[in-house]
This record gives sequence, structure tokens and C-alpha cells, in this order.
Amino acid sequence: QEDDIPLVYVASALSSLGEDEQRLVDAWCELIHRAVVETASHADPPWSVRVHMPITWSAPWIEDHRSPADIYHLNASRVLRAAAVVVLGYRGGSLGAGQEFAWASLLRVPVLYLQPAGMPISRQIQGTPVDLTITEFTSGALFDTVSQFIRARRSLIEDHPRQLRSRTLLMGPLAITLQRAWQRLEPESRTRVAAAAR
Repeated sequence: QEDDIPLVYVASALSSLGEDEQRLVDAWCELIHRAVVETASHADPPWSVRVHMPITWSAPWIEDHRSPADIYHLNASRVLRAAAVVVLGYRGGSLGAGQEFAWASLLRVPVLYLQPAGMPISRQIQGTPVDLTITEFTSGALFDTVSQFIRARRSLIEDHPRQLRSRTLLMGPLAITLQRAWQRLEPESRTRVAAAAR
């Protein structure tokens, strides 16, 4: 039932932040979360949306006893099911947020890249050929910026659970076959297959 509600993923730098920056990024992420949920619930007609924020679930300053592999699988599984991704590009984002941006690009879901006003942005990000909205923001305009993106992409985001079901029906048998073959491989063979398949 959870998968019937579209998911918006909020990526941001985490590991490189000092305490003051943690509080700032956390406040921005909470504002993004509120903008997504309130925009959907106050729409006419209203609709439902979920938000996943690694800063809440897997920030490195939260002692949760999870391994790096656990964090990778948690966040990867959420991005793979996301209907849209919001990237908070504070301090250029991070390697983790960059990886999440790359996954979202491969999945062809809408991406909102939020750049604090006055900070430089990577030309490579700007040139990525996806449904990408890049917006400079100030703290006072962040809610409205996110809200505008959610309203503009509502039909795509709202339809995403149906697309996921179609993708599962289409690719499910192949994925099961590949998973079984992968599980039969020795570690060295897995490395060779991963390298060949990129």
C-alpha cells in the first residue's frame, strides 16, 4: 500500500557538515519536506505524497549501528522507487548526493536542484540531459520554490506508482532470473561480471 503513494527523495550533503551546517541543512530539508506535503494536501483536488530524507534516516551523526552497506541499500532502494528527487546543493552537494542525482537521472524522474543563492554550480550538473530544474534560493523563498516544482510536476509524480507497477510486471521475471544467477556466482566472478556490465 505504501508503494501506491508517490515518493519524493531529498538528497543533501551530510558527512562533510559541521554542527552549525548540520542544523542549517536539517532546517532546509524540513522546509522542503513541509513544502512537498503541504502543496499536495492543499491542492484541488488534494493528493498524497511521501518524503524520504537521508538526513532523518541515515545521517552520520545519528548512532544507529548500521553499516555503510546498510546505508547504501536503504538510500538506493528509496531512490529506485522515487517519483522525483530534490537535491539540496549546499556546498556543492556531496559524493552521496551526486550518486543519488546520477541514479535519478538514469531513472528519468524529475529532479529539482536547489542551489543557495551566490554559490557556484557545476556545469556538468547544468548540462545533464534530464527533466532538471535548477533554482537558486534564499531561505525565505525555499518553500515557494519547492511548492512550484511539485505543482508543475504533479501529473508525473502522481502517476509514478502506476509506472512502477508496469515496470515490475515487465522486468520482474528477468530480475528474478538475474538475481538467481548472481547468487550462484563466487565473489571473484561477481567482480568480473560487475566490471563487464559496468
